[in-house]
Amino acid sequence: MSSSATKISIHMDKEVKERLVEVLDNLGMNLSTGVNVWAKAVIRHGGFPFEIADPHVLARLENDRLSSRQKAAVRTFVKNVNTIEDEPLDEEFDAILNQKTSIVRQLDV
Repeated sequence: MSSSATKISIHMDKEVKERLVEVLDNLGMNLSTGVNVWAKAVIRHGGFPFEIADPHVLARLENDRLSSRQKAAVRTFVKNVNTIEDEPLDEEFDAILNQKTSIVRQLDV
């Protein structure tokens, strides 16, 4: 530890720490270095370098932004997708079906 370094103590779930140490080890760094990298990223971004949000709140906000016409179009789309029988799907159509779940969750929030 350099003379300008300071020691900190944090509490963390044991399993989380073990998994974190494993990931950081695979990246070639120890826990102290990993925490320092995270701290510098927070400083550089002026906050967490990733989004922290409640997905339910985000879905509700997105749902509120949809106009009633857009909501009707999405409901029609979902209804049509639900009526499709099991048949071979190409990749593009399969991707649309995978988005259905997300759309339905947003409307049901």
